[in-house]
Amino acid sequence: MTDVRNKLNQLRTNQGISLSKLSRQLEDEYDISVSPSQLNYYEKGERSPRNQKVWESLAKIFDVSVAELLNIKEDVPPYPYETYTPREEKIWIEYNQRGINKTGISFDTYLILQKKGLDISNIIEKIIEPNIENVKALYDLLNDENFKENLELQQEAYTVIEKHLSDPKKFKKLALHIVHHPSFMIYLKGLIDFDKEDCTNEADLLINYLLLDEVDKKIAFDLIQKLSDRNT
Repeated sequence: MTDVRNKLNQLRTNQGISLSKLSRQLEDEYDISVSPSQLNYYEKGERSPRNQKVWESLAKIFDVSVAELLNIKEDVPPYPYETYTPREEKIWIEYNQRGINKTGISFDTYLILQKKGLDISNIIEKIIEPNIENVKALYDLLNDENFKENLELQQEAYTVIEKHLSDPKKFKKLALHIVHHPSFMIYLKGLIDFDKEDCTNEADLLINYLLLDEVDKKIAFDLIQKLSDRNT
């Protein structure tokens, strides 16, 4: 059965890569021997490679998922939080399309791993088709002391901020702004602790600012700037 859906020609053309160059790249980087003429058949949908690693390797070369390369439209659930960056959305799509959502790895954990620049793609590929050695490797990573300590700090910060606000609606709104920014959560927790020691309210000032809409934030910032200029 021919496949006319793949986007190989589009991706290759956009990057100015010839069939010959792509053939050499597959050979040099992935030890996969595919002639330029074979690649031509694949991108036209006239033939399909028997070796699935051909599609996987091509997807890596063009930095897309196999589903995107093959132009397969998959239903991706809505992003789990109301606010997100384009990068977070891309990670969410990858999380679902690569089947990572079926491995038992939570999205929040996967998101943190990606933001920390930890490459576990080889491990994940094996977990989707379970292999005890690679499952153990992922287990070791998730139980790494530095990684665990970082997660514990984030959880502690989350709990302190939630308790400090005491208003569920305010906390829910604030969480949408900070839940994907672990370092900021930890910073805000430190500011709350500082206020308790020095009887100040700097954390509340920052929190109230974050809860404003964009228009009110600009008004507040301009006012603070004017007051600051007047006192310097």
